Amino acid sequence: MKSTGIIRRIDELGRIVIPKEIRSKLRISEGETLEIYVKEEQIILSKFSKIKNISDVATKLVETLSIILKNTIIVTDTQNIVVANKTSILNRDINFKLMDILKTKEMIEGTDLKPIEIENNYNCITYRIMANGDLRGSLIYLKEDQISEVDKELISMSAKFLSKYLEE
Repeated sequence: MKSTGIIRRIDELGRIVIPKEIRSKLRISEGETLEIYVKEEQIILSKFSKIKNISDVATKLVETLSIILKNTIIVTDTQNIVVANKTSILNRDINFKLMDILKTKEMIEGTDLKPIEIENNYNCITYRIMANGDLRGSLIYLKEDQISEVDKELISMSAKFLSKYLEE
């Protein structure tokens, strides 16, 4: 663990302020949920990912979509790839610009904005996963040839399924 050299005092209600520089670097925004861990004498704060909590369901969905579509399927939270049918891309960071756009758009199509750094030239479609009005992640479909309307509909329905599942 790396020290930042920043020291903060706890107020009378037990609160501390996370410095703006750290919030910016870790993309922690106002209202975001953090998970608190205790390890011996340390308090560890971690961004909470609802998507990681449903990774079993997301894994089964990705496996099923892979059988049907026979291409790359990825489920992300707002920072990392959480589930993918190709182990070589698991746990990689995603394009933060993509997440910013998904806050206002339900779907992004095209290769201009690649969700991750990939070697091959893929056509890409990305649908957002929302829960209770907040962006929680995305469902990404990569295909070497043209993405059909049926492909889009199947990925869209799957993203909506994950969104509904997260709201329960």
